[in-house]
Order: sequence, then structure tokens, then C-alpha cells
Amino acid sequence: MHRCSRLTGALALVSLFSLGCATGDAPAEPIAVGPDSFVLTTPNAKSVRVTRGFDAPIDVVWRAHADAELLKQWLTGPPGNTMPVCEIDLRTGGRARYVWKNDSFELGMTADFLEVEAPHRIHYTEEYDNWPEGASTVKTRFVEAGAQTSIVVDIEFASEAAQESVMQPSYAEGFAASYTSLDTLLEKIRG
Repeated sequence: MHRCSRLTGALALVSLFSLGCATGDAPAEPIAVGPDSFVLTTPNAKSVRVTRGFDAPIDVVWRAHADAELLKQWLTGPPGNTMPVCEIDLRTGGRARYVWKNDSFELGMTADFLEVEAPHRIHYTEEYDNWPEGASTVKTRFVEAGAQTSIVVDIEFASEAAQESVMQPSYAEGFAASYTSLDTLLEKIRG
């Protein structure tokens, strides 16, 4: 596998955590949930937006993003990846450190939480080890509709070149695979 593809897949799984800023307004109708609800768009030349619906209430989805032991179970991207390091202090002014591994690569990322409003919003910067493109800013919103939750992740890259460098098929695949793992975890948590 090409190093860029491995890196963009890993960036996607890290950016997954980039979930962040909610109005608290629930959609008027039930939201689409499951793998078919995954949408990745590029609103402009420096940004990416990911949306996904989950069949779980907002407090359960939030917990899966706030608890290090739960994050290690789903924020891994495609099969074969692990997250041996997952440290998170999810509060305004807090920090996270993640490291992903598989047989052919290791990637670390540090996040600084600029604003956290549980269970609706996470706004942070993320910077990957040895990635020359600079830090990205991520805003994640969690929006509840009944017993379902929609996540909207807006990622603003430092430059157009940075956005272009991650927009490989493995980027979307990393997001989608992690969210499918999150579906499975949410089912276990809900019992």
C-alpha cells in the first residue's frame, strides 16, 4: 500500500474524532442511520465535511467519544489497525494523544481541545506527527433526534495542498470503517 494512502486512512480515523459543534436543535424528522448515512463532501478547497447517523441517543454516542477505553475499540479505521495509545482529557483546554499502528505503519496525533460542550460539541486542533502540512481545525457537532444521533464533522486544513493530500479513497474508507465499528460498539453499550 502506498504510504500516502496509509497516512490518509489514518488521518481519517483521527479526524473522526474531530466531531464538533451543535446548536442543540434536533432535526424535525428522524435521521438516516447506519453505513448508508455516511457522507463526505468538500465544501471548499481547504475543508472536508463528514456526516453520519447512529441509532443511539446522544449521551451514548458522546460517551463513546469521551472514554479512552471505548475510543480504542472503534477509532481504528480499517481492519488490522490498532490504537495502542489513547489518552484523552476531553474538556476545554484539555488534550488528547493517539497513536495508531498496523503491520506497515505507526502514526501519532495530538489534539488540543479549544471548546467542549458535552454532549453537543467538540472544537479542537489536531496535528499529526511528521506531517508537514500543519495543524487542522476540527469542529464536531452531535445532534439528537429522538433516540438517534447525527454527527457532523467539519475539518479545516491549513492549506489547499493539505486538503488535496488527504483526499484519497482511503480517507473516506478510514472514516467509514471506524463508524461501522462504532455502530457495533453502540449496540453493545446499549445492551
